[in-house]
Amino acid sequence: AACTRPFAEGSIVPEAGLSLYGRNRVTVSYALTDRTVALFADRELFADEARLEPLARIEPPPSRELFYGDRLSFDRGSSVWFQQHDRMREATCEAGAYPTAAGEGAPARSARITGNTVAYLQWSVPVYDGIALS
Repeated sequence: AACTRPFAEGSIVPEAGLSLYGRNRVTVSYALTDRTVALFADRELFADEARLEPLARIEPPPSRELFYGDRLSFDRGSSVWFQQHDRMREATCEAGAYPTAAGEGAPARSARITGNTVAYLQWSVPVYDGIALS
């Protein structure tokens, strides 16, 4: 019942009562929200503010294989840097994930996975970045 010992295909099944338990696998893959795609469209991206490590694009985490009912936490991804108006800007990955590419509502910090799922991650630039005009 704990699903720790797989059933060997071709095994002889005794006629006395056999209880066979199933465990469904699910896949969680990651993608970027529409807002993130628009933010980075036609921009040169870097892994650091000094522009020493260029990025071809943001790579979401690799897909994960879990079991039906497992709980998954969505951690914050790495920051990304890009140049805008002659200065470097930092875009940070929001903690959590969205259920749709539109990225609406509040991101879920964790979720119980009950089927194959795409989790959408979003990067954003802070509204206030330390510059005050008077």
